[in-house]
Amino acid sequence: MCKSAIEVAEHIKNILQRNDPSINLDDLEPSTDLSEYGIESIMVLTIIAEIEEKFKKKVSLTSLEKNNYIISANTLSQSFNNEKS
Repeated sequence: MCKSAIEVAEHIKNILQRNDPSINLDDLEPSTDLSEYGIESIMVLTIIAEIEEKFKKKVSLTSLEKNNYIISANTLSQSFNNEKS
């Protein structure tokens, strides 16, 4: 079952809020590139790992590459949707 970008965005918000309660995520949309929030690469890897675990899906690096490695709920959700079974 593929997860929607909205579900992925909510999980990203939960992860970021847990790691930095002071971060303002009011403007975080499914299309928001996490680099706009100054998210470091190690945190991106943590987010990807937690999303893979929660949704029981692997993020396709090929799919992320096609999106110029923009990490957003949309690109992560698209990665799930492009996954080969």
